[in-house]
Order: sequence, then structure tokens, then C-alpha cells
Amino acid sequence: MPKKNSNGSSNGNSNGNGSRLNTTNNKNYIKCSPTAKTDEQKQVLRSFSENDITFVYGPPGSGKSFLATMWALSEFSKGKYEKIIITRPAVEAYGEKLGFLPGDADEKLAPYMYPIVSFILEAITEEFLQKLLREKSIMTIPLAFQRGINFKNSIVIGDEFQNTIPKQMRMFLTRLQLDSKIIVTGDLNQSDLPDENGLKDAIGRFKNVSGIGVCELTEESIVRHPIIKEIEKRYIEPPSP
Repeated sequence: MPKKNSNGSSNGNSNGNGSRLNTTNNKNYIKCSPTAKTDEQKQVLRSFSENDITFVYGPPGSGKSFLATMWALSEFSKGKYEKIIITRPAVEAYGEKLGFLPGDADEKLAPYMYPIVSFILEAITEEFLQKLLREKSIMTIPLAFQRGINFKNSIVIGDEFQNTIPKQMRMFLTRLQLDSKIIVTGDLNQSDLPDENGLKDAIGRFKNVSGIGVCELTEESIVRHPIIKEIEKRYIEPPSP
């Protein structure tokens, strides 16, 4: 594994999608280039740049959250936005009950934020991330606390939003201001909610709206591990007798 310097820089740090990030203590020196591995992923990155809101949905391992995180870091590093805001629905997987989580709001939300944070930590050091968190350059805001706030000069990532209901999605999307972007990711086949699916509802509503991009990633974009394609295929097809 490449070593990272104490100032947050990484010598040749990369991941499965080919992104690299070198950092110092000043965000203006962060260099991050999210790289698409498939034509579908290229379309996703183009949508991030061209639209105010982008919905990205597809199977596990297709790069939805990774591309959103790395693109956000890249734009932040160029000084185009002041903040990266991350949120995830606090929904436990398939009926699991974790019980009471101790701590303040950030500590309670931390387990749900871990997947996005882990992508960031592939690119920068824990020390540098903590600095950005202290400065509120990177923020995690629970959905429950977002009513009445506005997203100002920010890139906002709503991850795993198949676990929202339409009312939550509506509230979230209407926080947007002119100087910000929203990226919504999710997998329609992995909702932990029994009824309404806010992501599916939104995709149907906004497919042909100017300024809003809707991008589907298929199994062709699965880059996490080749066997995931086969796992997904077997779960979609009826099981063999």
C-alpha cells in the first residue's frame, strides 16, 4: 500500500477506479481526477458537471458512491465549492435492529457514513480528513435535521437513497441553492423499506427535466469484483430447483 505523508499527500495512491489524490494542508493543492472505467461511468461524470442534480442508480460495485465522492473532492479541491455535505438515511439493513447508539448526532450517524468516509480515506489521511471536518469543509448532516436549511456553495451527496420515502426526497432536493449541486445514489433492488421508495419515485418524476440528470449503471459497470456480476445475476433469476 502506498504511504501517505503527514501533510495528507499520497505517493501514487489509487483504487479500482483509477482515481488519484495528492493533498497538502491547503485544499487548493488537492489533486483528484476521478476516472471512469466504462461508458456508463463516463456519462455519470458528465452529468455531474452538466446538471444541478444527478440521480445515479445501479447494482453493487458499479461505482455510484465512489464516483460521486471522488468528483466532489475534485471540485472542492479546485475551489469551486466551499463544502462537501454527506448524508445517508439512518435505516438499518433488512430489519436488523442495532438498538440505541450513544453519542451526539455525528457519532450516531457515523456507522451509516462509514462507506463514504472509507472512500475519502483511500485518498487522504485520517489527519487531513479530521482537519476538514473540524473546519466544516466536509460535513455529515442527518436527513432528520435538514428541514429549513439551505445547501450553500456545496456539493451534497445523498447516498443509499433507495432508503428514503418520497416526502424525505422532496424535502432533501428542495434544500438546493443556485451555487450548489446534489448527487443522489442508490440501488433500487436493495431498499430496506417495506413500501414507498423515494429514489424510484424521483427517477420516474425527473427523467426529462432540464438541469436534472438520471443515470443508470448496469452490471457492465461493476468494477468492485468480477464475481459480483454473477451474484447479482443469480439473485435476479429464479433459483434453480
